[in-house]
Parts: sequence; structure tokens; C-alpha cells
Amino acid sequence: MRVPDFVLDPMPGDEMHAALLALREQGPVARARFGGSEVFVTTTFESLLAGFLDPVGLPPADFYRNTIAQIIGVNFQSMEGAEHRLYRRLATPAFRSRAVERFAETGLLELAHEVLGRLEGDDEVDLVPRFTRVFPFLV
Repeated sequence: MRVPDFVLDPMPGDEMHAALLALREQGPVARARFGGSEVFVTTTFESLLAGFLDPVGLPPADFYRNTIAQIIGVNFQSMEGAEHRLYRRLATPAFRSRAVERFAETGLLELAHEVLGRLEGDDEVDLVPRFTRVFPFLV
């Protein structure tokens, strides 16, 4: 079986589901590609949870440095140790504010409508590049 690249290979609709099913059939962890790099995909909740609970085997800062930090820059998710604790302690109060609560209650919906509004008038739309790759970064 050809190993799919979840960034570079166009996989509309059923093709994406077929690729994910083929990976699940390989076991709880399967090889894939992401933007040209070899990656491992967790195919079960149990394997995903085990990964999140193993900071030595799967250091989270490495993941953020190699992915998200390449796009949005360094943040406390890509830091480790004392530096991570300091920045997390500084940022945490902002995520507990009423403004964040209001954004979660109404702002996310408004933002989703804004992104979807950009699709208005299109007869056919692939939501992966036009919504799911845009919306999380705007949030």
C-alpha cells in the first residue's frame, strides 16, 4: 500500500476515509507522511492517550517546534522546563477570562460564519482547504 501524505496528497471525501481505514487496519500506530516527512498516525483512542501520557517517548515540545512553531512562531507549547512553566503561568489567566468565555460562546460561531461566508456563491466546495485548514488558525 502507498503511504499517504496528509498535506501533499489531494484526498477528497471518500479517499481520505479510505486512507484512514487502511491505516487503522495496520494497527494502533501506522506510518504515514505529513508534508513530505515520515510520521506515525495513532489510529485508536487508546494509542493516542498513551502518547499524550508519555512525555518522554513523545515529547510535546518537539511536536510543536516541528509543526505549529514553523507557522506561528515560538510559544509556550514549544518550550520546555522552567521556560515553559514561566510562560504558561503568564498566559493561563488570559484563558480564564470572561472574554475567552464569551468568545467560546458566540465568537467561534461568528468566526465560523465569516469563514463560511467566503464560500458563498461557490457551486461546489472542498471544505478541507477552504475551512478546516483556515478556521483553526484564525481561532
